Amino acid sequence: MASISDSLSSTWVVHQPSGDMFVSIQLAWLSGFSPIITTTSFHNTEFLSSPGATHVLDHMLSTTPLKDAIVKITPTPITLAFDAISLPDTQQIAHDIVTAAATVITMGIPQVENENENGVVQQVFGDFRPPPNHELGLSYVHARLDT
Repeated sequence: MASISDSLSSTWVVHQPSGDMFVSIQLAWLSGFSPIITTTSFHNTEFLSSPGATHVLDHMLSTTPLKDAIVKITPTPITLAFDAISLPDTQQIAHDIVTAAATVITMGIPQVENENENGVVQQVFGDFRPPPNHELGLSYVHARLDT
């Protein structure tokens, strides 16, 4: 079973645009993931490159063209994907682009069947505003500003 710590310094794929996407790209960059591939409208390329996205692909690509574009960027199998939108179709694409023992992280309730018997689908929720998380959030912001 893949874990986030097993995937460090490997590929991080973020699918579809959202406010959570910006933060997830920044956290992936701070954690040492490379390359960081995201999908969005091309007019958002500069915006998503600033927190650390190394490659921006068209969010309208279906699964096969998206896989082909990712293989051109990196031959490394995708073991971790983050779906910031978490609709059934975006979750399905995340499942389709990862390897069998991969981790798919979703912001919403998992809505697709996990067909990868050794894979993991994990729903996450994070917020730096509550007092217990505030110091951690500030440390990420300061780390990014110091680089």
